[in-house]
Amino acid sequence: MRKTRLIATVGVSVPNGFDRFKDQFKDYSKATYSELITASKNNDPGVEKLNLGAEISTINGMIKQNLLTKGDLLYLLSSDTPKGIKSSEIVKEYYEDYFSEIEIIILAGLNPKDNKTMSDEGIRSLIQGTVEIVRQAKNNHENSLINATGGLKIQTSFISIIGQLLDVPVYYLYEKAEDIIRLPQMPINFDRQLWEKYFAELNKLSQTGKVQDYLLSDAFKTDQRLKKLYNIHDDTYELSSVGLFMHEFFLINEEKHSAQTPSQTKQSPSPKSGQSIQRGAVTFPESIPPVFKTKIDSLLRLDYVLNLTFFESKKGFKGIDSFEQNKDKPNTIDASYFDGRNTWFYEITLNPENETDINKCLIDLHKRFKKLPYVDRGKSMEKFDVDVLLIRHAEHEGEIDDKVEGFFDFKLTEKGERQAEILAVRLQKEYNISHLYTSSLQRASKTADIVGEKLNLKPTKLDDLRAMNYGKQGGLSKIEANILFPKRADSKLPHVKAWGSESMLEFSLRFIQIFYEIVQLHLGQTIAIVTHGRGVSTIFREVMKLSPTEQFIIESDNTSIHHIQFGYHDTFVHSINDTKHIELRRQAGEDV
Repeated sequence: MRKTRLIATVGVSVPNGFDRFKDQFKDYSKATYSELITASKNNDPGVEKLNLGAEISTINGMIKQNLLTKGDLLYLLSSDTPKGIKSSEIVKEYYEDYFSEIEIIILAGLNPKDNKTMSDEGIRSLIQGTVEIVRQAKNNHENSLINATGGLKIQTSFISIIGQLLDVPVYYLYEKAEDIIRLPQMPINFDRQLWEKYFAELNKLSQTGKVQDYLLSDAFKTDQRLKKLYNIHDDTYELSSVGLFMHEFFLINEEKHSAQTPSQTKQSPSPKSGQSIQRGAVTFPESIPPVFKTKIDSLLRLDYVLNLTFFESKKGFKGIDSFEQNKDKPNTIDASYFDGRNTWFYEITLNPENETDINKCLIDLHKRFKKLPYVDRGKSMEKFDVDVLLIRHAEHEGEIDDKVEGFFDFKLTEKGERQAEILAVRLQKEYNISHLYTSSLQRASKTADIVGEKLNLKPTKLDDLRAMNYGKQGGLSKIEANILFPKRADSKLPHVKAWGSESMLEFSLRFIQIFYEIVQLHLGQTIAIVTHGRGVSTIFREVMKLSPTEQFIIESDNTSIHHIQFGYHDTFVHSINDTKHIELRRQAGEDV
């Protein structure tokens, strides 16, 4: 079932209802907000008159109408005020057992004490936050809904318009009504032709925030239709909240349009390892990162790209991936690529020469090659790093008897439980783990339970993290399995299933799918996944861009740690089969 991301605006009055209730009913005068929340959720007598607030009432109504299900995601858009943040914290606590993830997003500048800042920076924050959540939902094939009941009036009115334009259902609960209503869709839209015409300028303003007057075209500055899309301060241009939303609106819906379809791409041989890339009289250095080589080759497959010219690289310079039209040469794009350490600058010569087609090419380049279309305000790129600790389970009874594992549910041995305890001590000492996942098979889940108790984390058990299913062979000794259910001659082929087993291809796709779903939920965090040896090898095969059918095995000893960092641009392997915690104990004479 597709998950739903609920975006809810939150006002400042949620604590007021709790405080009025405490003042009115003396039996609850000393009750904390948490105690009142628990009493309300348990339907305790005496709290039926507690006003939970419009935010909670609307979400409860959406649950009642089956618009939401347990395990969906909730995003609370809070004003930049102490009361707004407190209101969001109360709503978050109320639903912590219902939604799988709840995030409070504080909208910078959305503070009624400063009207100018609120109407500009505050609305900008609201637009950016909402658009990014909807974009992530679309990328993950998830649904989006908006609850526009709570919040400052400026929040609710603008997010209703945002929802209308992004085609996201908007729900509202009138103060004295019992049922929520869905706001009807209105026939409103932006002018796409205007956006295409001035894409270069709008994109530059969106990426850099503020742009000097001389860097923008005269046509852009004199077109009266654009006056509401930007603000000017001392010859510096900045997108207004409306301009920002128009640009983000078309970017998020860009999959409906394309300057070129994939079928129109031309074939260009990939460079061989160790070779430089020759384009005319210019040579790209051999030291360029492999990902950049792939990007270069992909660019040259596009019909509208004539040539690439390399200029320079700046070591230690933190740049961005960008495409900007050269002011002196209209059919030339100044481009850069940041590999996480250095920035590479190059030039793209385009085939089209008229302004309309060049802008369409710019839009297409942005759509194809931008890794992250939007980077949240004030957040460093570390926000998007995910540190994953792949951990093999501890010793189990099947290993002692040399049995086939698979789905057969072996228990940990006493030594295995001790190994898990030693692992837990190391993880607590060396890593700041925010979430813990595990295969649902006992040998993994028990390992995770022991670790979770030490880290004060409740493991999430998932069937898709289980070992490969070996069918009827599972649980038998390896000798018995080979006699009773002998392997087929073609058993190593990726599609083959025998004796009720899972094929290698089925297992790989299952494991990779759940792995990426987990990683996407925890940007900027460190997570641990307790699983099985073949699962570890599958992820390393994926990281190395090998085919799921490739015969490739990573050695994984009991409670071994494999640390992989999925970064903004690159993937780093920090450790493989790390069992230092066990080895030190063995050197000290302990039997583990």
